[in-house]
Amino acid sequence: MRIGVLLLSVEDKPRQTTFTVAWARKAVAEVAAFFHAQSGGRVSPTFEVKDWQEAPFTAAEWHALGTGAAQAVADALGFSLASYDHVVAVIDEPASDWGTTPGTTTFIAAKRFSPSLLCHELGHRFKAADAWAEVNGVMTRYEDPWCVMGTFGHMYTVPGLAGAGTAGLDQSGPGMCVPNLLRTGWLDPEAGGAVHDLTDAAGVFHPGGVVVELTAQTGAPGALTASGTLAVKVADVIVEYRVRRDGGADRGLPNPGRWVVAHRCPEGDPLPELADAFPAEVGTWKVLGEDNVFDIFDAGPLQILVMAVNKEAGTVRLAFSRRPARPPDKVGVGTSDGVFVFIPGVGIKPIPPHSPLVGIVERVAAVHTLHQAQLLATEAELPALTERARTAVADLANSLTRVSPEPTPSPLEEARALIADVRHNGTPLDDTALASIESALAAAATRADSDR
Repeated sequence: MRIGVLLLSVEDKPRQTTFTVAWARKAVAEVAAFFHAQSGGRVSPTFEVKDWQEAPFTAAEWHALGTGAAQAVADALGFSLASYDHVVAVIDEPASDWGTTPGTTTFIAAKRFSPSLLCHELGHRFKAADAWAEVNGVMTRYEDPWCVMGTFGHMYTVPGLAGAGTAGLDQSGPGMCVPNLLRTGWLDPEAGGAVHDLTDAAGVFHPGGVVVELTAQTGAPGALTASGTLAVKVADVIVEYRVRRDGGADRGLPNPGRWVVAHRCPEGDPLPELADAFPAEVGTWKVLGEDNVFDIFDAGPLQILVMAVNKEAGTVRLAFSRRPARPPDKVGVGTSDGVFVFIPGVGIKPIPPHSPLVGIVERVAAVHTLHQAQLLATEAELPALTERARTAVADLANSLTRVSPEPTPSPLEEARALIADVRHNGTPLDDTALASIESALAAAATRADSDR
C-alpha cells in the first residue's frame, strides 16, 4: 500500500507545531514497521511525506471542504493524489483536533500527529474497530488501553522522535487486540490452531476446567510461520497473553510486563470491549462477571486461572472453567450484599458484608480454587501452585483466629449504639465521639446506596 502524507497549514492561522518533514518521515517509518509486524508481513505500507505547504484556504474554508479537503488542496497546488492508495492530510490549525478516516483519506490534527494515533486511524482502513472499556460503569469508546484502537493506552516513547516541539507526539503502541486482528483478516482462527475455541467444550464444567497454553501475542503470525495458540474463545470472550518486549509494539505494558487480557466480542458486534486484564502470575485468577447463586439454570461466568508462566518461551498455561448449569453441592458467591452460602439440607445462608465471615468464605474459595488447579497441574507446575496454596491456607488460618465469638454489628447498629451511649450514659460528645458516629453513619449510608 502506497500512502501519501500531506503536511498542511492554512492562510489565516499560524502553525501550532514546529516538527519538520524529516521528523514526520521518522514517525511514519515507525507506523510502517507496526503494520508489517501486526499483519505478519501481509501489509507493508510505504509512505511518501511531502514537505510543509500552505493550503490556499482559510481555516473556515478548510473545514467547509469536509472530506474533499485533501483533493481540493492537491488540485489548488497542482499535484496529483492518483498514485496513492491512501492519503493522510496533517492539518496544522487551532480548531482541528484528533483524527478521522473516511474511506481512503485520513485527517489528523498536527498537534496530535503521533505514530500511535496514525496507527489507530490507519487501522480503520484495514477494518479494525474502536476498542471500548468500562469507565464508571459505562462502556466507553477508545478507553481500552490494551489495543491501539483505543486511545492513550499502554504506549512507549519512540527512540529518535523525542525533542523540542514534539512533546506528546513521540508515542506509539500498544499492539492490536486479538478481536481486531481477526477483524482485519490478518489472523486466521483456523490456521495452526491460532484460536482455541472452548465454547462447546464440556471440560470447562469439570473440576479445574481445561488447561490451554497460550503464546504471547505480538500480532498475526506470518503466512508460513507457526504461531502456537494465540487466543482462547469461550462464547463471546476472547482471551490472549501479552508480554512487554524490547522492540515490540507492547514494550510500554506496565509491570509486571506479562498480562492475561480478555475482551468480549459478541457475534455480529464489531466493537471489542475489554472484559478484564490481570498479571500473569502463577495461582492468580479472575472471574469475568458475577455469579448468581439463585440462577441454577444457566452456567456461571468464566474463570481464568494462571497455572504456569514460561518467561523464556513467552508462554502461559491457563485453566478455563465455569460452574455448570445445575444446583451446586456447595457455593459461596460474593455480591455487593456480602456472601450467600448454599448448604444442602440447610439452604441459603446470607452473610452480611460487614461480617468477617465474608473474608473467611472468600479465603476458602481461594484454597479450593488452588486445590483444583493442582489436580490439573503438570509435575513442573505443582511446586509453584502448592506454594501459593500453602500461603492461601495460612491466610485462611490467620483470618479464623481473628473471628470473634460475638456477632459483628452493622455500621448502622454501631452508630445507634454510640448515640445511645451519649444519650443514656452521659458520655461527653467530644470530637472523638462525633467522628466515630459520623464514620459509622457514612458506612451505613454507603451500604444503603449499594442496596438501591
